[in-house]
Amino acid sequence: MTDISQLVGGPDRGNGVDNILFGLVSKAPAGGLTGMTVIVPSFSSEHAYEVLPGRWPPRGLLLPQQNDQCLVILDEHGDAWVPVWSPRSTRFVPVRMTTTLPWESR
Repeated sequence: MTDISQLVGGPDRGNGVDNILFGLVSKAPAGGLTGMTVIVPSFSSEHAYEVLPGRWPPRGLLLPQQNDQCLVILDEHGDAWVPVWSPRSTRFVPVRMTTTLPWESR
């Protein structure tokens, strides 16, 4: 074997379709446990990918907002994941806690 492409992604990997892409948040998540929608401008600004909850990381209390930049990874099923995102500004969007902490009155 002189080519490692057979080891990385199999024979279909060389089909010209990238799976690590620059994206933009098109519909921001409503909270840390909800999904969001992203677009990949180099593909189409009209086709959106749904990113399910758990497939993108909140940054503490900061959530992605519309037009924030992100890294979009498409898995072997075409499902989108966003492992990192970058806010276009340093605005703060709080996330409401839904659990009661031990020291809070019930």
